[in-house]
Amino acid sequence: MERLSISQLSTMKWWLEEDAIRISSLGFKSIAVWREKLTDESIDFVTSLFADLGLSISSLQWAGGFTGSDGRAHVDAIEDAIDAIRQAARVRAPRLLIHSGARAFHTRSHCFRLFRTALNELVPVAQDFGVQLIIVPMAAETGKAFTFIDDFETALEFCTRFQRKDVSLGLNIFHFPNQFELLDREEIINRLALVQISDRLMGQQGPQRTMFGQGTTDIVGWIRRLTLAGYQGMFEAEVFSPLLQSIDYADRLTATRDFWRLNVQKKSIA
Repeated sequence: MERLSISQLSTMKWWLEEDAIRISSLGFKSIAVWREKLTDESIDFVTSLFADLGLSISSLQWAGGFTGSDGRAHVDAIEDAIDAIRQAARVRAPRLLIHSGARAFHTRSHCFRLFRTALNELVPVAQDFGVQLIIVPMAAETGKAFTFIDDFETALEFCTRFQRKDVSLGLNIFHFPNQFELLDREEIINRLALVQISDRLMGQQGPQRTMFGQGTTDIVGWIRRLTLAGYQGMFEAEVFSPLLQSIDYADRLTATRDFWRLNVQKKSIA
């Protein structure tokens, strides 16, 4: 399971140390760290803990809100993102997820200017610390609270202004569950540095994540197609939603591991 990482959003109520110990004990080798869980821990403790357990970090999640949609001033969101870059470097996370912020009441062109300004300030800092910024498009139906970037054309407009090692794409298949045609585009595959995977069902409040293999998303098909297209990066499992509140975190992780071993690892798909 060298290429499978567990997002700490899947185990939101566990402390970071419990996350690390339990995830490692189940055979996972990587973890996607949620910034909120770093606030109560010393960086030295976190890096030592992960090293002792043999856990790498696939990404740090997340920084953004540059449009002011979460109530912060533009300059404050940039300063927070700079702090996040420093955090990522200190815990040895090679990637930081960046969400632009919602469109809110801005014109689309103004949103573009705000995000371009933010990236122009963040990229030199990220270069200095050796952290790659990852822009994750989200379909308007499911991600409009986080970002105005709802398609890959828009994301590429921002990415291609910078070198791949500095700014790249993330694909979250929850937001694009059936759009396999994305993988036919060489410019997307060449910029793709992270893939977040989850299964999905329609709930009372719209699409929701569910356990792997229990929804309508062809997870194995995605992984197979990504691999054939040349993607060689990490897969981050996201197993959280209101639909899963009654399922114990340990059971979620065990089921995710077993699904991967049976459907991906055993068949040498990734």
